[in-house]
Amino acid sequence: MCADLADSTDASEAPRGKHGRAPDVFRRGGWMRMREYALDDPVDFAIVGTGAGGATLACRLAEAGFRVVAFDAGAWWRPL
Repeated sequence: MCADLADSTDASEAPRGKHGRAPDVFRRGGWMRMREYALDDPVDFAIVGTGAGGATLACRLAEAGFRVVAFDAGAWWRPL
């Protein structure tokens, strides 16, 4: 885990992305980096719903270099 992501809070107890980090869905209790934008930062795409289609689309667009935000009301998916 990166030192700047270290926190005594276990991701499985407080599974919310904030402050540049998100729960690591492949490591119990772990965190991973997450890009955050200010409220007035321009983005290329805003995706509502991160189900199978929305999450895949967001990932592909971000990997292609676009600035993407994705909104979802559900809990984090954890294959663990």
